[in-house]
Amino acid sequence: MVLSCFAATGPGPLTYTERTMNSKLYQEIAKENVKVVVSHLKLNRSWMMQQDNGSIHTRKSTSWLS
Repeated sequence: MVLSCFAATGPGPLTYTERTMNSKLYQEIAKENVKVVVSHLKLNRSWMMQQDNGSIHTRKSTSWLS
């Protein structure tokens, strides 16, 4: 699985995993990478994380990412 992101300032780095993606793994990856990506993309404090309606994004346990 490959994950990435983009912003008006450009694309973020790619993150790779060979594990099966579930909401727990998704949250681990987000926790490890969100601050790094925000800094890398030089975003200010007004950025917003958007996700599709995939089941790993809509679990109650991932609400902290919204």
